[in-house]
Amino acid sequence: MGLLLFDIDGTMFDPQVFGRLLRAEFAKILGTSEKDLWRVNSEYYAQLEKSTDLDPRELVAHVASSYGAERAPLDQVFWENDEIYKKSF
Repeated sequence: MGLLLFDIDGTMFDPQVFGRLLRAEFAKILGTSEKDLWRVNSEYYAQLEKSTDLDPRELVAHVASSYGAERAPLDQVFWENDEIYKKSF
């Protein structure tokens, strides 16, 4: 049996650190600046009705599509890069 924790207020998990680390890795893969990647992320968020409508898979697909890139390497960073998660705690 697994354990599932919710950290709504960011006490244990820092989403800003996570986002910064994730953007840095994405920028390396895509050969772009973090500033431009921030712009692409903002485009995704702007089309959401509510910020809580965020779907990480759709965000990654949007980023990949915006750069004409393969989605798989970005998915791997988002879902499988344990170091990013560890550094965000």
